[in-house]
Amino acid sequence: MTDNNYSAPQSEVLGGQETIESVLQNLTDTKLWVRLCSIMGFIMFGFTVLVAVAMMVGMSTLMAGSGMPSGMGAGFGIVMGIVYLAFSLLAFFPAYWLHKYANAIGQAQSSRNMSDVVEALRYQKSFWKFVGIITLIYMIFFALFFVFGILGGIIAAVAS
Repeated sequence: MTDNNYSAPQSEVLGGQETIESVLQNLTDTKLWVRLCSIMGFIMFGFTVLVAVAMMVGMSTLMAGSGMPSGMGAGFGIVMGIVYLAFSLLAFFPAYWLHKYANAIGQAQSSRNMSDVVEALRYQKSFWKFVGIITLIYMIFFALFFVFGILGGIIAAVAS
């Protein structure tokens, strides 16, 4: 504490200005990598959309000429394309949140404002929340496949 009784009160609860600068430096150090991952996610999204469109057109054409009943082959290609479009969203949203996160880091870097740091961390939270939910869904599917695989093996062994 200083001897000046008329100075504004200072708080060192969160470390003061030194901590803000440290947080900004760490965020700035990750900005390049966040931007790279974001761009790669958007590229993956674009490729997945292209594959979905190619599936819709290509499989519809191939299946229609395979002697299947009219419209059934075309429907299969369209359904597979829609499934791929749905999976493309798994690449879009994380890339979008990383892009917003990198932009918010840049804004915080230039403004030196704590509310911009909080905004950046909010996008980071959204990214990790999405990744965590997808990870849990994958784990549930793997567990279900494992259980059904064992059950299928038991049923096949009993049936033979």
